[in-house]
Amino acid sequence: MKIKLFIFFIIFQGKIIFALSEQPKNVILITVDALRPDHLGCYGYKRNTSPNIDYLAKEGVLFTQAISQVPYTAGSFAATFTSTYPKQHKVIGLNEKLELDNLTLAEILREKGFVTKAITTNFILSNAFGFNQGFEPQEFKEYEGKDETEVAINWLKENIDKRMFLWIHYMEPHAPYEPLPEHNVFLDFINSKGELPIVENEQGEGGIPKYVVRNNRRDLDYYIALYDGEIRTADAKIGRLLEGLKELKLIDDSLIIFLSDHGEELGEHGFYFSHGTLLYDSSVRVPLIIKYKNFEKGKIIDSQVRLLDISPTILDILGIKIPRLMKGKSLVPLITGKKNNFNLIAYSYMIGKFAIRWRGWKLIYNYNKPNLKFELYNLNTDPSEKNNLAKSSPYFLSLKRKMFIERDRVLPKKMPPPSKIEDEYIIERMKSLGYSN
Repeated sequence: MKIKLFIFFIIFQGKIIFALSEQPKNVILITVDALRPDHLGCYGYKRNTSPNIDYLAKEGVLFTQAISQVPYTAGSFAATFTSTYPKQHKVIGLNEKLELDNLTLAEILREKGFVTKAITTNFILSNAFGFNQGFEPQEFKEYEGKDETEVAINWLKENIDKRMFLWIHYMEPHAPYEPLPEHNVFLDFINSKGELPIVENEQGEGGIPKYVVRNNRRDLDYYIALYDGEIRTADAKIGRLLEGLKELKLIDDSLIIFLSDHGEELGEHGFYFSHGTLLYDSSVRVPLIIKYKNFEKGKIIDSQVRLLDISPTILDILGIKIPRLMKGKSLVPLITGKKNNFNLIAYSYMIGKFAIRWRGWKLIYNYNKPNLKFELYNLNTDPSEKNNLAKSSPYFLSLKRKMFIERDRVLPKKMPPPSKIEDEYIIERMKSLGYSN
């Protein structure tokens, strides 16, 4: 009777407390580069780009309003793995290294007895940039030209009797878009309307960046079809990973998290096939799916959340105390239904810009644009962020005050100078992906 009352008390309090045998044994973090949620079937896209990701969504919990703190890889993963503000982790620009004084999710899990592995072919997530902290010795070049999914499955086999934390990052659909032939299946459905210029700037301002051009094509829909083909390539790899987890009988014992580091501009705001220059939802809204056997299948959560919240959520599910220095919030109350909405402010930043997203509104502050200092959008009526209400909305002044408070809370007062990269291999890789500057 006492046991029944105790269980009832726990349920009544709305807390998620697993018995030790019920806690996830393993953590599988699957991340994809430059993936927009609105190009996935589970987020309403009409093309069949993502059958395996869609399956994961049906088996897990899907978040519709997940926001990246930075529209480029390094800063986004710094926030994801440390759950701290840029004031603390200091990864402000594209080139900064995640320094050793940061405490990462992998370091915490390794201290708790997990074996850890990072598998990525994105050089920015290599040991040269500090993202191997807490993982087994990791060398980026190790996986180039190899099937990263099979490397992951083999590692899982080798460590099957241990508690494992696997992070695997897929480079697709990052530009240049080169889907595998068997996944390049959307070219027959393009409806080209006019031609775009080819531009030298890698941000794709006003046209197609030169490094993205294929077959001298200049039509927008052609490159969107290639982008979708790359998503299909990433999806197939994820499908193989899920199949491997089932073969090894790890699927039910594992907490699986799927997300993207940022989105991609596809011309909606005058920039094409790039990221890292704008703070519109096309660049900062990302897919997020969390699966574990104890969670409600197919649940959809519309409450705004942040990549900043990922590490606290994982630790909470595992029953590990969340360090006080972490600034994110565990999403467990949303997953279990204890809370319906956190009412969180989501900030996003890059050099020269800062934005907050709150209660269906987005306010962007452009530091260096005197003629377009502020942009205010009602995301409920204007999800494409086309109608700037900064000069007409009564909400502007209150949001402006809130934005500056948030900016001063998360950003350092003085931005550090960009880090200097001297490794020739890294420099050449950056040039190949449009980062020569």
